[in-house]
Amino acid sequence: MERLNLTKLRSARKKRHLTAEVVAEHIGKQRSAIYSYETGTSEPRVGTLLKMLQLYGLSVLDVFVRDL
Repeated sequence: MERLNLTKLRSARKKRHLTAEVVAEHIGKQRSAIYSYETGTSEPRVGTLLKMLQLYGLSVLDVFVRDL
């Protein structure tokens, strides 16, 4: 089974030197939503996730983890 590893979003954002405010503005969300996605307290909708991945230069495969 595969699942999202959203904690990778935060490290990717920081690696790009982006603030949560900039990301939120770019994808049309609240800053608090960005933090919620990064901590795993909520999951973004597919469209939102794709926007974030594009902004961070990641692929969908970068945020999926396969449970063994």
